[in-house]
This record gives sequence, structure tokens and C-alpha cells, in this order.
Amino acid sequence: MKILIFKGSSRYDVLSTYSLIATTELRKLGANAVTVEMNLMNSNDYLRLIEKFKPDLTLGFNPVTYFYEDEKNHIMKTGIPHVLRIGDHPFYHLNNRAMLNPNHPKLLTLSTEKFFEQAFETNKVTRYKRITTLPGLNVSKQVKFNDKTIPLCYFGTYHSVDQIILDMQNQFKENPIILKVLMDFCGDLNYLLINNKKYIQNPIELLLEQYIRDSLKLDGESIDKVVKLAFVHVDLFHRNLTRKLALIEIAESGVEMYTFSAPELQNVLGHYPNVRFFNPVSYLESLHIISQSKANINITPMFTSLHERIPNSFLNNSILFSNKMVDFMESNKELSEGSVFFDQDTISDSVNHLNSIINNENIFNDLTEQNYILAQKKFTFKQELTMLEQCLKNDF
Repeated sequence: MKILIFKGSSRYDVLSTYSLIATTELRKLGANAVTVEMNLMNSNDYLRLIEKFKPDLTLGFNPVTYFYEDEKNHIMKTGIPHVLRIGDHPFYHLNNRAMLNPNHPKLLTLSTEKFFEQAFETNKVTRYKRITTLPGLNVSKQVKFNDKTIPLCYFGTYHSVDQIILDMQNQFKENPIILKVLMDFCGDLNYLLINNKKYIQNPIELLLEQYIRDSLKLDGESIDKVVKLAFVHVDLFHRNLTRKLALIEIAESGVEMYTFSAPELQNVLGHYPNVRFFNPVSYLESLHIISQSKANINITPMFTSLHERIPNSFLNNSILFSNKMVDFMESNKELSEGSVFFDQDTISDSVNHLNSIINNENIFNDLTEQNYILAQKKFTFKQELTMLEQCLKNDF
């Protein structure tokens, strides 16, 4: 199979680095994979590459594209099948860039996230498929228990919850009625997480839509517009409030934790002596740090199925310590048994359970070895290549 893999620019280097990793790993498996360096090649260079290489399909890990006359993107221009993997909510991408026409017959959008299905259905996207594989990468031979140098690590962006609210107030200051509804909604989210101490198990945009529908007398089209305008603020608020509350609980347990995040996180956790702070690192460096860690924190309330930190924990001999991800837990029972999942009201007990694993060599080795074997059957580029071959055969 001949595959062109798009590598564009992103504020997170995980996407560009992952594109290079995918090219290397797929070539090892026999695919003729070539990276499209979009920072070096312009749109005409790409057409010349297409003519010379004659790919069976193109692949993107975010919706990067080239544009041509009449606002045609590279899919419309060339007619070559394009597989697009998205890792974030469809609202950030629909009707833009590679997803300019999300139902184009030569575009197939893939995602592992069950939550996203509703957004695609609501927006009448039919060229969409949910998959269950997400390749991770083992960056070193299995680091032994006594050679692990980090008890618990955390990677992830953190934005000030107060600043997110200020940004939302600024955007909607000309519409105080809508702003009040959004402020009330965020206030209710805050109450649920702090008082009920349970993570939300429904797509946030559905809760927001219903809240607006119950609060304002608007027609369906107007509600859709408000939801999409407000979504980025509400989504950020939900993500970062959940992370803030969870990390405070973990820090208060006393477990030694290494954090690799934005400086804002130090404003939240700076007074805990068991928490160490480091600047964000590259994606590749994060994999090496995970391999040196006994456990790896994942706090992704916007996902219930999968996140790249999950297979990378398993493949690098680290115990996954994550917020509850119901769909993943139901679909991967054995891997879930070798992990520790928490809700906001169970973090203290979950940390105790985690400590019983990472401080016991025999238990740690048994679980990480089992997780590695299971992950090798599901979360590698061998499964990715098989999936791409099936997409080319069945979906184009």
C-alpha cells in the first residue's frame, strides 16, 4: 500500500511527531509510506508529488490540507482517498480545512471516541466511522521495577478556570442574556463536580444544548449557533475544572508526583511539597518519561473511550491512573483490571490502591507485563495498517 502522511503545524507537537512516527512504523511493516512535510512543500509541490508517487490513499492525524482554486481542498482537487483521524471534538473541525465537506465521498473521518458519535449525527455527517485501535509506541525495552525513577507523572495542558470565564464574558458581553445562561451552566457544572463529586458521563454539548433550550426561547437553528459559539469556552471550563479538582485531591494524598505542564498549574499545586514542577516536554520525551514512571496520570473528562496516554502507558510498562472512562472500561475489561480508575469522590481510595501496586514489585510486574501483552494485540501500528487496508477496500 502506498500512503502519503500529512505533517503540518500544530501548537501541540504530538500531532507532527506522531505523523513522523507513523511513517516510520508503517514502513517497517512493508507499507510504502512517505511524509508530506507541509511546512516545506506548497500546494503545487504536493500535486507534483501526487503525480510522481501515485498514492493509494492519504492520511492525516488532524484536518490539515492544501487549498486550490475555488476553495477546493486537496481531497476535492485530487480525488485521492483521504483518511482523517481526529482526536478532538468534531465541533473544532467540521466544515473547515480537510473537513470542508465532511461527506465528500473521498474523505473518511475516523475517531475512537464514542462521545463524538452524537455530534456527527447531529450535523448529518455520514462519512464517519468509529474505530477501537490507537497505536502507541514503546520507546525503550521494558524498564524494570527497580529502575523506575519516577513514582507518578502527569502530562497535560492546564488553563486557569478563572481566565476561561473571563474570556467567555468578553466574547458574550454584547449579549448579556446568553452570557447569564452560560455562566449559570458553568456554575452548575462547578456544583456537580465539587458537591456531587461525580464526573459527567454525557457529551458536554448535549447538556449545554438542553440547558439553553430550557432557559431561552430560541428556535433550533439559533440554539445550534449558540452551542457552537459557546462550546470552546464550556469545553475548556469542563476539562480544566475537572483536572484542577482531581490533581488537588491527588496532591493532598501525599503521593510523590512529577508534573509536566504550563506554569499555571504551579499556581494551583505549588504549596504541596510532594509535587514537582517541570516545563512541558516534547511528545517523544514524554514517552521516555512514561517509560521511567511507575504510573501515569490521565485526566480527560471529554473522552470516555480512549486517549493516546492510555496505550502509551501500557506499552511503556507504566500503570494507568485515570478518571473513569466507561466505554474503555466496558470494552477492555482485562486492561481495565490492570489499571486504576477514579471518580472525584474515590480519588483518595484510588491513590491508596495505586500505592499498593507501585510499591509492590511482584504485583507491579504481573500487571504491567499482562497489560503490555494485551496492548500488543490491539494498540500497535500493525493493527493500524490492517485498519487502513480495510478502509481502502470497503469505504472508498
